[in-house]
Amino acid sequence: MSDGTIRLHLGAHKTATTYIQETLLLNRAESAAAGLAYWPLHQIRPLFRNIVRDRMAQDKSRLRQLAKITGKANQNDRARFNALFVPGMDVTLSEENVLSDIEDCYRGGLYPRANYGLSLLGDLPGDRPLEIMLSVRSYAPFLSSIYAQSLRHGGYAPWEKVARLNQTCEGQWSILVDKIRAAAPNANILIWQYENFSKVEGDVLSRLSGLPAEQIQKPVQGDVLPSASGRAISEMMAAAPDLDRTERVFKMLALTAQYPRDRYPERFAPWTRAEETRLDAAYQQDIAELRGRSDVTFLD
Repeated sequence: MSDGTIRLHLGAHKTATTYIQETLLLNRAESAAAGLAYWPLHQIRPLFRNIVRDRMAQDKSRLRQLAKITGKANQNDRARFNALFVPGMDVTLSEENVLSDIEDCYRGGLYPRANYGLSLLGDLPGDRPLEIMLSVRSYAPFLSSIYAQSLRHGGYAPWEKVARLNQTCEGQWSILVDKIRAAAPNANILIWQYENFSKVEGDVLSRLSGLPAEQIQKPVQGDVLPSASGRAISEMMAAAPDLDRTERVFKMLALTAQYPRDRYPERFAPWTRAEETRLDAAYQQDIAELRGRSDVTFLD
């Protein structure tokens, strides 16, 4: 029996990733019966994080000694990583943090350190077909959404600084795809626009689950944590500078309960109209460029 295809869903963040992962988890048994092994996020994220951190440590001369100390533990991680690829089955992995965590975009540019996580692609079994799936999103709502999401995890930087570092995003999705292609020269890269997800949802879920779209069970709304209201996020931004990371996590939880989306439906929209217009124009230009590439396939 030949080994099946590896499908790696890389996100990006805030492009229905949690919904996709919850759907794949709900249908995991049926996927296994159809010959596909889906590994849930809670099983692969710590493993991927450990391997990436080890590589980052090795890349920093001042941490080389730490890398030597952690090398033995990394051998165990490597064995666990290799065990993910079940012989004779297709394998699906969905982990947006391969691109790096959302706070990395505070630095300016989308996923400026993605090369570290993408280096994992070099460890995938080279004799198996590889499909990499990525959703892209218009820059203004993408950046504001990941900023709001980072507050949930205790992250914080002044919005004015984040906006200044990301005031022009032209070419950023293309740069990310270039990084993916460099890390996986022979992969089939599939891309869809988050704005079109309702049209391609069946195709995306079917590819990742190995099941016909009409047979896929969908999670109930309560399984997918909705975004916080604009009011909760604004209150959090005001409080965050005086709190440490742990305090920010619980403050954000409290504000989410105090200002729920059903009573405060306004979204977090920090960009000026001029900024949104400029960022949207850059996004449309980049989509046109990506659609013109011969090394990627768009799902429509």
